Parts: sequence; structure tokens; C-alpha cells
Amino acid sequence: MTFRTLHLQQAGRRAPHNRARISIKLVVVLGVVVLLFVGGIIAAYVLLKDEPPPDVEDLYVRRQEIPEEENAFHYLELARAKMYWPERGDAAANPFVQAVKEGKTTFTQEDLDRFLEAEKTREKSKTERLRDMLEGEEEWDPILAAEFLENNKEMLALFDRALDCSRCQVPKVISVEQELDYLSPWRDMARLAAVRAIRDLREGREQEAFEGAIDILRFGHMIEDSGGCMMNWLVGNAVARLGLQTTRRLLAETTLPPEELRPSVERVGAYESRREGLINAYRAEYEVFSNAVDDVAKGKGGPYGAMAKRGLSRFVFKPNQTRRMYAEHLRWVIKDAKRSRWEWQADVPEDMEWLLDLETKGSTPWRIRNHVGRVLVAMIAPPLSRANIEACRTDWCARATKVMIALRSYVSKTGELPDDLEALVPDYLDEVPTDPFDGQPLRYSREEGILYASDEEFRGREGSFDIPSWTEEREKEGEASETVPH
Repeated sequence: MTFRTLHLQQAGRRAPHNRARISIKLVVVLGVVVLLFVGGIIAAYVLLKDEPPPDVEDLYVRRQEIPEEENAFHYLELARAKMYWPERGDAAANPFVQAVKEGKTTFTQEDLDRFLEAEKTREKSKTERLRDMLEGEEEWDPILAAEFLENNKEMLALFDRALDCSRCQVPKVISVEQELDYLSPWRDMARLAAVRAIRDLREGREQEAFEGAIDILRFGHMIEDSGGCMMNWLVGNAVARLGLQTTRRLLAETTLPPEELRPSVERVGAYESRREGLINAYRAEYEVFSNAVDDVAKGKGGPYGAMAKRGLSRFVFKPNQTRRMYAEHLRWVIKDAKRSRWEWQADVPEDMEWLLDLETKGSTPWRIRNHVGRVLVAMIAPPLSRANIEACRTDWCARATKVMIALRSYVSKTGELPDDLEALVPDYLDEVPTDPFDGQPLRYSREEGILYASDEEFRGREGSFDIPSWTEEREKEGEASETVPH
């Protein structure tokens, strides 16, 4: 037997063993591949699977149908149709507005400089002058006021009829794209009511003037409680502040005695920011957001749909999880909505810390699951929760206005400002109101003649009221009476 023959025989005996080893290796490799494939499917299913729909029974807005003749909204719509407010013609004179109407969307610095220069030389429109008159930035023009009031007689009559209703319920808001074209005219109606109140005061109808100012405040709360979304509440809040501002303006000129001013203290106190309207606005926002999530999931148009088209091919999106996260955020801010600022929760709940993560760690999609959903919530949640701060600011304005009325009565009786606010109790106030930002009594400085809020940001904007020089008026009246011959 040759060596070659022996080698072939040995190779033949080893071949089945080699084939067996190769087969085992192939099986192992295939097994690993299959396991990795199955594991990947399971992992993808776990990572991409959405959760069940959240329980949001507590975020439903319960609406009751109101007969048309009992709904202030009906009369306000009639009033809107009758309103004289020549803003469209006024706006046409603004070069920036005109450029936007022509479809221009981007502007150079040269364009902006040209717009600013044109704005300086442009004659103010009637509506702009009226607004400036109410803000105290322009002297009172009785002729302009008379023109607006004369042309709005029917509107104001319908406005008063609306305030006779116990409730105002707006059409249900279900979409971010839904037009709320009635809100801006409502603010202008409130401005016209303020003009009427100031006119009444200057014509000697002082009680009617104060009642008109309180009606504006009441109108603001009616809008807040109208069952609309957050935009409705914010407009109502702005209208309520206009009512308070008008009340303070009347105080600077009134000659009413203390006993006739005291009811205004109680009426202003009754219309401090009532949080149920704010809470219902948060609840309405949940439905709007939930419908927007559906739009994203379907890739529809609009801002959310555009995000979907750009992002769904790259990022994970879980509609139900997104709804739950937004609901959790709403429940958190609703808790604070029921409290004053100093009672708010100090820390973000653990299950909401991802909102901070987006700010501190960025929004890298591979780091955050349900990236699109988290971005959607993060876009809406922070500005929405600022409504709680606005509610506290309005509370401060209402409480400070009560104190201003009491101070006016005190000066009317004594001829001087008190050393501290405790001197107003119990003749002019039942108690000294607290600052909603820290729970301490309202700040007052007799030397500087101001009331001011503890919150520095707010104090620099609206949270500081100058007390009119009533004592100087009293001194002038006294000097005048001494010169009158007996």
C-alpha cells in the first residue's frame, strides 16, 4: 500500500467528521442569527409598542347646553356685528402690515429700519389714539371719545344685554387651527366700555362710572369661564385687568365719599381671579392637544403634520404615551392653579424630569424614546403653565386695587396717607390683603407713594402702582375754601 493510498483512506475517514463540524458551526451561526433576529423583533416590539390609552376622565370638560337667549355669547356676536372700530383701514397705513399682506415673509435690517422710520412719521389712527388715551399715554380727547361712543350705541346696548346673562358659553374648541375671531373684538368692546366709564365720571355720573368699570371686570371673568381654551382665558384675564385699571383711573378723579366707595372694595374682591375657569381652560387644551396628536399620527397638514412628515421616518412616535405625558403635565399645573404662587410645588415630579432633560441634554433622538411626542409636549407645556403666573398677577392687581380704593377713602376722611395699611382696618378694609407671590401683606410705601409686588419681574412691569396725589388735592381744596369770603 503506497503512502498516497494510505493518505486518501485516512482523509476519507476524516471527511464525515469535518462535514459534521461544519454543519454544527452552520447550525450555531444560523441559530445565533435567528436569535438575534427574533431578539431584534422582540426589542423593536417592546421599544416601539405604544401603551394603552390614558385614563383622562378628570380632564374632560363638562358642558351644558344653554338656550341661546340665556347665553351671553349670542348677544356678544350681535354686538360684534354692530361695532364701530375702524381698525382695518387704520392698519392699511402701516407699511409692515402692508408688506405682510403682499406675501412678504422675510425682512432685512434695512426693511426693519424703514418700517421704524415710517412708524415715527405715520399719523396715529383713531383706534391707536383711543388705546393710548386708555393707557394714559395721550391726553383725554372728549371729541374722539364721543365719536366712538356715538357710533357704538347699539353695540354697547347689546354688550350690556350680554352682561345681564348669567353665563357665556363659546363654541367648543377642538383644533389648534380653529379660528377664535370673536376674541379680539371682545377686547375692543371692553375698551369702549372703559371709555364710557371715564366719560360718565367726567360728566358727573360717578356711581355709573364705577359700575361700568366693575362690569368690565365681570366681563373678563365671564370670558375666563366661557368653556374655551387657554386663549379664551388669557383674553378674559386681560379684560379683567382692564376693568381694574379703569377702576384705579376713576379713583384718581372721583369725588365720591368713603361710604359710597366702600361697595367697590367688596365688588372688586368678589371678582379676584377665580381658578375654575383657568382649570377648565387647561382641560379644554387636553382635547385640542389629543386631536393634534391624531393629526401628527396621520401626517396631516398644519404645523403638527409638517413635523410628522419630517420626523416620523426617523423618530419614534407613540400617540398614547404622548397623551399620557401631556395629561401628567396638565395635572401638575392644575394643582398649582388652585394655589397662590408661594404655595406652588417646588420641584418637578420625577415622571416629568424629561422636560428638563430636553433643555439640559438636548433633543438627540437616539437618547430619548418617543422623541416626536416629547418634543410636542415640550413645545406646548412650558408656555401653557405660565397662565398660573398670570392668574397670580391678576390677583395682585385686584388686591392692590382694593387697597387703592381704601386709601382714597382714608385720604378723603383724614387728609393724609396712613403710615401703614393696618390703619385701613376695619373702617376701610376687613383685612390687609396678602401678596399672592409670597403670602405676606401687600407692600406699601407712604414715603414713595406706591404699592408694589414682591415678585421682581412683575414689579418691573405692572406690579407697582403709584398712589395719586390726593393729599395735594385736599390741600388745594382747603386753600380755596379759605380764600372764599364769608
